[in-house]
Amino acid sequence: MVKKCIATGCFVFNKSRILLVCHKALGGIWIQPGGHVDANEIPTDAALREVKEETGIDVKLIGDTGIKSKSKRYLPKPILVTYTRVPYKDRPAHYHFNMLYLAEMTNPKQRIRTSDENAKTGWFTEKEVDGLKMFVNVRTSIHAGFKAMRALHRLG
Repeated sequence: MVKKCIATGCFVFNKSRILLVCHKALGGIWIQPGGHVDANEIPTDAALREVKEETGIDVKLIGDTGIKSKSKRYLPKPILVTYTRVPYKDRPAHYHFNMLYLAEMTNPKQRIRTSDENAKTGWFTEKEVDGLKMFVNVRTSIHAGFKAMRALHRLG
């Protein structure tokens, strides 16, 4: 039986650039920061944690709950939910139910760094994304993130 996991990811923006990581276990493929939701963790907290672990920066999620309420029971809506086979190079493939959120840096002066999982990190324009080695579904999702940020008038 193939393993299925709940995962999250963030399309982190700084002006008109998106933050991406070059993932070692995926053979040098560029993707958005993200990963598995841990036991007893909610997806939004996992998204924030994964960005911090993989890039060293703090972010805030962008978006609303779709419900007019001050209750903390409603979480920001992801802009996309995907179901994807993850073809690791060093272990059996498995599937992610991936909740993808929009995010911005809380402090634009923070410096990004690499982690044990990533060979490189970087900021890219939408045009530059098309020249990177990545899965087609990831590229399509990233373009959806740029489109969503344009709709929110958040790109510099």
